[in-house]
Amino acid sequence: MLAMERFVDRVITIGGTSPRQVAKTVLLLFLFGYATGRFTRSVLRHGLRRTLYYAVFLAWKQYKGDSGYQQEMTEARQSFRHSLYPEAVKNTAVNKTLPTKSVPSHEILKTIEKWSQYEEELWNGKKRQSS
Repeated sequence: MLAMERFVDRVITIGGTSPRQVAKTVLLLFLFGYATGRFTRSVLRHGLRRTLYYAVFLAWKQYKGDSGYQQEMTEARQSFRHSLYPEAVKNTAVNKTLPTKSVPSHEILKTIEKWSQYEEELWNGKKRQSS
């Protein structure tokens, strides 16, 4: 028991023996223990690889800031959304407001037929028909 007390005294007086230095050392040891516990719990729960990826992600997000992170996410969403539409649909003008004059039904049918004839080559060489 006496050896344990000496060990604790040595550890908390690493930074110095004044009360302020001891308090700072105890606070740093507490924060280190807390961070170590959180890291260990995350590794046990999710695995080392996922924990490290998450730590790198948090560091990247801290470096970029919230606005940079939001910009990256917006660009990723837009590129993903853009890749989902076939070329025939992308090349069609988008109406953001109701037109003052209606589009004739034969023109709508012609556009839909043109879209349904569109084929796209897949990664395995087969054709995907979009309709």
